[in-house]
Amino acid sequence: MTYFVYLTNENFIVSKFDSEEEANNLVNSNNQISSNNQYSMIEAPEDNNSVNYTKVVDGVCIVETQDEINEEKLEQIRIERNRLLLNCDWTDLPNCPLSDEKKTEWQSYRTALRDFPSSISDLDNITWPIAPS
Repeated sequence: MTYFVYLTNENFIVSKFDSEEEANNLVNSNNQISSNNQYSMIEAPEDNNSVNYTKVVDGVCIVETQDEINEEKLEQIRIERNRLLLNCDWTDLPNCPLSDEKKTEWQSYRTALRDFPSSISDLDNITWPIAPS
């Protein structure tokens, strides 16, 4: 039998175990450590090796499609991309102390970031542009 352990207040499955004892150990140890993040356990559906279950809602495991998974990954990539762009906004300011050559390097880097995530072919193996030194 397989068991899922999930974050009770968020419904997201965080671990998968082959024994009830292992699942209970995680639930009990985490619930003793933190009162903010409570964990629960549920018996996993029989097809859990071929279907990606990601949530438990009202005791029912919910399937997430690959498109939904990819969209969540893309959203996280966009958030990181935006953070990286924000951290180098200063390079585009009129009073930026960089040389023209360095400004061009930063402009190329920022263009590469703006092309994210459309230039990504594998969402699990991302190669981020390297910021100029």
